[in-house]
Amino acid sequence: MINLIKKLQIISIILIINSSAFALTSSSFLISQSAYENYDYSSSLLNFDIDEVNLSEDSLLDKAIAAIITEDIDLASKIAKNILTEDKNNAEALIITAASFYKEEKFNKIIELRKNLEQPSEVLEFIFFSNNTLKDIDTISRALVEIVSSSYSNNEQRRINYNFLLFYISLAKIIDPENDRAIIIKAELFDQVGQHQVAVDIYKQVNKNNIFYLDAQNNLARHYLFNSPYEEAEIQIRSIVEKNNNTYGLINIPKFYIDFDNQSNRDAAKDLRTEIERLKEQGIQGLVIDLRNNGGGALKTVVEMAGMFIKNGPVVQVKYFDKEKQVLSDRDRSVLWTGPLVILVNEGSASASEILAAAMQDYKRAIIIGGNQTWGKGTVQNVFPLNRMVRGNTNGDLGALRYTTQKYYRINGGSVQLEGVKSDINVPYRYKYLEFGDNPGWGWSSSAALSLLGTYAMFAYLAPLAGGWLGDKKIGYRNAVVIGALLMTFGHASMAVETPTFLYIGISLLVIGTGFFKPNITSIISKIYEGRDDKATGEAHNSPIV
Repeated sequence: MINLIKKLQIISIILIINSSAFALTSSSFLISQSAYENYDYSSSLLNFDIDEVNLSEDSLLDKAIAAIITEDIDLASKIAKNILTEDKNNAEALIITAASFYKEEKFNKIIELRKNLEQPSEVLEFIFFSNNTLKDIDTISRALVEIVSSSYSNNEQRRINYNFLLFYISLAKIIDPENDRAIIIKAELFDQVGQHQVAVDIYKQVNKNNIFYLDAQNNLARHYLFNSPYEEAEIQIRSIVEKNNNTYGLINIPKFYIDFDNQSNRDAAKDLRTEIERLKEQGIQGLVIDLRNNGGGALKTVVEMAGMFIKNGPVVQVKYFDKEKQVLSDRDRSVLWTGPLVILVNEGSASASEILAAAMQDYKRAIIIGGNQTWGKGTVQNVFPLNRMVRGNTNGDLGALRYTTQKYYRINGGSVQLEGVKSDINVPYRYKYLEFGDNPGWGWSSSAALSLLGTYAMFAYLAPLAGGWLGDKKIGYRNAVVIGALLMTFGHASMAVETPTFLYIGISLLVIGTGFFKPNITSIISKIYEGRDDKATGEAHNSPIV
């Protein structure tokens, strides 16, 4: 009996130990999975050992993705090998394995991997192969970036799987460490998921001599401005760019900020002045002001900033709905910076950014570089809380009304509303396929669009005169109808291509096609009913049925 009790005790101890071990394992797994779902990939991989755990294929894939995102391709390759033993066609595991072989320059291994597949992998083919030939590093890296970019443009952010986007962009960076586009997109993705410090560390990896360096500095400036004390942010807002033995200063202005409660405190204008002075001490030959994605801010700071580059004079005209225009001017004749000046803008530059860019353009003081136009916001809105209207409100926040109170005008009298500020030098913008501004599309004004519509209508009514004559005297009614139908078909097909050139081509084909089709189809129909007045008038169908 005593022996039985001892055996039971031993069994109980073993069960307790196993249960505790299982509980610890389960707890560790849950913590790891939670970290993965919150985009903390380093924590997700903490204490992970491929040789000691037995996870499902999905869980192993999560670990492989986390390893790639942390750029540990050796660990990812080991996990991918385990996945492929159970599922030979797992797309992500195949891509990881191929990338690992590529890094090791084992190109024959990639071709062998492809041959051993039970069924072709479209993703593997797209990334690594072209016409049965293995792609070079640059092409593979671009293919991976293209996968991300096509999904990155999706406006329905909630549907984006950031884990997979970060997976593919990290692979692009692993395969080609000098792909600065991949670096900056990876940082932007981390910014979007709330891992801002990780994003900052990645932004700093962008090469100074690369075109994406300005984007990286812009994003760094925004991060530090909104998340750090000014003492730390000031270093990030100001940068030095060296190119062709010349030194240029770059200043990012993410927002025209001001403390309205105490205007003696620092604001965007004061900070800009400080940064320009520091850059001048470093001997810069030119100055670049980056206003990309700057949504505006305090008008007062705009006037002060403009005054740093001109002797004196008007900067902007402000019109209240019930008052005359008010001209806001710089009255300080001193000029802080007299050297070359460039202002960077894009479709995300709005309001106060447009005022500064427009003033510098009108004074011919700066070269504006950016997309086709800026946002096109030439108005000011005030916000009126509805809670002020109801005394003793017990129903919670009632919201607010936003109403327009002012319009802005350039010093030349023009408005930036809808039109925006046209760049002096137009450069491609990475997100130009997205709709920006109050006037999405091609930046046309309402007057230009209506003018085109009126011109089209005029020619559409005039063209049948020529088309009818040609059908009657030269080519015949039937030939004219066929030609007209074909031209209209090609015209509509042309308009499906979303460029101004194809729009003009489409409209022209529609006008000519209508000219041939409309009068001649009428003539053919009239010929059908010659001598058949009952059919022509419809009387044959009005006879009573008995």
